[in-house]
Parts: sequence; structure tokens; C-alpha cells
Amino acid sequence: MGAEGTNLLSGVNVEVTAIKTLTSAPSLDASNNQIKASLAAIDVSNNQIKVSAMAMDASLNTIKGYLAVLDSSINYGRNVKPTWIHADISSNAGAGSTLVSQAVSSGKQGYIYGWEIASEDTSNNFQVNWTSGGATKRLLVIFAGNGNAMNQYQGAALNEGLPADQNTTVTITNTVAAQTAKRLQARLLYGEV
Repeated sequence: MGAEGTNLLSGVNVEVTAIKTLTSAPSLDASNNQIKASLAAIDVSNNQIKVSAMAMDASLNTIKGYLAVLDSSINYGRNVKPTWIHADISSNAGAGSTLVSQAVSSGKQGYIYGWEIASEDTSNNFQVNWTSGGATKRLLVIFAGNGNAMNQYQGAALNEGLPADQNTTVTITNTVAAQTAKRLQARLLYGEV
């Protein structure tokens, strides 16, 4: 029994020694350091990916800005987004009455991209008016008919080459007094750069 008991104990000692060898501190420290180094490398990679993604977002925003300018330039010949300037209905408007107006901002040039005019009058003519290079400019709109509406709008400015001067006003006026109880209305498609 003594020999068998010794063999059992000596086998246990061998197993315990093997476990102690596998879990020794220097081996665990080396593995932990390798894991930490790998995690640090992953963090660096993640940060590089984040920086790359931010750079891509900035590039995409820049490209979107260029595309918006290109879109405006293709549609209107310059980087401008024209907007409609609306005016109220005018009743009994005397000759030369301003039906719609738009001031040109300081440091800007005004471009007329279109207009719409409605009239209950049997006949009347209208003018689109602006100042360019200090001189008065006009587009005559001949309008005959009762209860009609006319419009013109396009991609190129109607006053291309003759932009409205800064601090002046673009207007649409009627040339003949409106008949009693007849209404007129106009609006202007305008942009400035």
C-alpha cells in the first residue's frame, strides 16, 4: 500500500508542477503585453479609419458644393438661384404704376430670369425696367387681350450683358392706365451675384 500511495502522490505532484509551469508569471505577462500591443495597433487603425472617414466626409461636402455651383451655372449661366418676387394685385393702376419691384443689393448685380403678367384689361403694354451702367434699360412687353396672362422665363438672364446696377431697383410697370375696375398683377424671377 505504501508503494501504491507513493505513486499516487507522486503523480499528483507531477500534474501540479505542470499546471504551475503553464501559469507562470513571465509567460502571462508576455501574452498580456502582446494582447495590449495588438489592441493598441487596432486603436491606431481605428483612429486612422476615423480620420480617413472624416476626410472623405469633408471631400464629399466639397464635391456637393462644387456640384451645386455647377448646377446653378448650367441652369442659369452663373452661380445663382433665382427666386420669384411676388406682388399684390393692382386695381385701377395709373400709367407707369409699379406692379412689382426688387432692389439690387449693395455690391451685387441683378439678373432678370423671367416674368409673369396677368391683366383683365382689354389691352395694355408693360415694361421690365432696370438700370445698367448708369443708364435706364427696358424690355417692352406688348400685351393685347382681355383676361390674359403672359410669361417668359429661361435659363439665360433676359438682361444678360446688362446686369442691374447695385443699389437700384428692377421693376415691371404698365404703360397705359388700367381701365376702371380692371386688375393687373406681375411677378419677377430674379437673382443676383
